[in-house]
Amino acid sequence: MKNMKSALTLGIACSVLLVAGCATTDRRAAADRDLEASLRVEVNNYGDLAAAAPNVRFHSHYGAVTLAGPVPSERDRQMLVTMVRNTPGVVAVNDELHVAYPPTGVSSPAPVYAGSAPDFTAPVVRVSPSTIAPGTVVVASPRVMASTREDEVVARRVTNQLNSESVPPVWLQNVTITVTGGNAYLQGTVNTQQQEDVIVDAARHAKGVKVVYDEIVLSP
Repeated sequence: MKNMKSALTLGIACSVLLVAGCATTDRRAAADRDLEASLRVEVNNYGDLAAAAPNVRFHSHYGAVTLAGPVPSERDRQMLVTMVRNTPGVVAVNDELHVAYPPTGVSSPAPVYAGSAPDFTAPVVRVSPSTIAPGTVVVASPRVMASTREDEVVARRVTNQLNSESVPPVWLQNVTITVTGGNAYLQGTVNTQQQEDVIVDAARHAKGVKVVYDEIVLSP
């Protein structure tokens, strides 16, 4: 009788553990599906990437995201990987993307480089505050800085763009824009979402800016 009770207790314990394990697995699978859907939404929010990655597949396993499929250029590949890597919930990125070159004999359009055309707009990647803290050695303006002499040229264009779009200086009093490697890092606080959107939009339209990393947060 004692052995029967022990076996029954053990069976109940195993059943409880099995149910708990299944529940945990289901929650993890749901979280991965939500992350995959979130990544697709993020891509579709960026005009350049949405057009470049319609056939890209996202697969998440415990937050480790695998990217697979064709993209038009190496630049698109790098932009996509960067966007995914900076998405909340992503713990690792496995890049299996490949550049789909046009068939032999088919001419491809000339590559478009950041800032090479007046209507170029840099993609925006939303990242957590203080994730990136590039060092600065050159000051282009009190609120716009550059990490190198080469970046100073782009930083001054960002300043000019802010002025040309009449961004009120008071909106920038708690914001710092740093240009590093042609990328613009926006950090600080603003009072409203409109202020953030206007500042980000000005930065992404500045000639020479490759990617805008938005770390701005709203003041409590």
